[in-house]
Amino acid sequence: MVNEGTLHTPFPCSEQGTDIRRAAWHSYLRVGLGLFLFSVIPQILALLCSATLPTLAPALCAHPLYPWVLQVVLMYGIAFPIAYAVIGRPNLSFPNEKSHPSFLLLFTVFCLLSAVSRIGAIIGEVLMRIVEAISGIPQSNPLDTMLDGTPMWVIFAVVVVIGPLVEELIFRHAVMRRLLPFGETGAILFSGVAFGLMHGNFYQLFYTVGMGMLIGYLYARTRKLLYPILLHAVYNFMGSVIPLSLMDSLGELLTHIEAGTATPELLIANFLPLCGLLAYAFLTFGLAAAGIVLFIVFFRRIRLAPATHPLRAGEHARACFANVGVILFAVAMLAELILSLLPL
Repeated sequence: MVNEGTLHTPFPCSEQGTDIRRAAWHSYLRVGLGLFLFSVIPQILALLCSATLPTLAPALCAHPLYPWVLQVVLMYGIAFPIAYAVIGRPNLSFPNEKSHPSFLLLFTVFCLLSAVSRIGAIIGEVLMRIVEAISGIPQSNPLDTMLDGTPMWVIFAVVVVIGPLVEELIFRHAVMRRLLPFGETGAILFSGVAFGLMHGNFYQLFYTVGMGMLIGYLYARTRKLLYPILLHAVYNFMGSVIPLSLMDSLGELLTHIEAGTATPELLIANFLPLCGLLAYAFLTFGLAAAGIVLFIVFFRRIRLAPATHPLRAGEHARACFANVGVILFAVAMLAELILSLLPL
């Protein structure tokens, strides 16, 4: 929590209030433009690559790792540093005392991540089935399509290491730090929703919004980037490497089960991987249930620090939503969500 002695008087007026409103509008402008560039630069460069590389380097485009290399280079190597520089540093001072979280806080947030991922994934799946039934257009999770057949070391490097590092740097360290002077609530909400929208599809939208808010709360409590990165990495590891490894080890058995030719001998031969998959399922459901229970128990203890440079609700809303940077980002993300529903 911030020291009350450092706070400005609520809703300052006259010149001081004008300066804060101007600073808030400028901060949201920089954040919106930065995230807009982070989303559109890879798309534009990918279109250029698809128009030129098949002719210039056909062997490269045919390589199975080409989509992953393209993503890492375009999004993390080119778009990220540009967006990070555009967002910039806070233009208002605010207390930034760093503290180590308790084990209980880390465990609660991690369990809640499991709960949010389960509930959000169900919401996304149900919504997509409704869209499919109404439109007649088959829908599939683009994450499943991208991970299918990808070597495990690539998934580990990109999904578990590079992705969490870059995403936490931009959404927590850059975005939240820029918005924290105007209150932790707004910074957490904005970074969480932006994080979910950036995934660009309805399958991931709901649980990534919740995930972004939970990790944003952890960052607001500690002001340390290490813990959000670690929790994000562990979460991705448990959601990708572990289940995919177990499913790979059961590939032959699953094929026979789908064909109706599974035998008792085949089940016995795959006994250990089956036990591992069952244990994994119990673990994830157990963590989700524990997260819900802990949230109910500790809900009253949730505290968000007041703004060091407060704005009235209407002023804060105008600074955020009546802002060309945020509007550009929102329009780009809504367009990407709509396009994700259409057949390629």
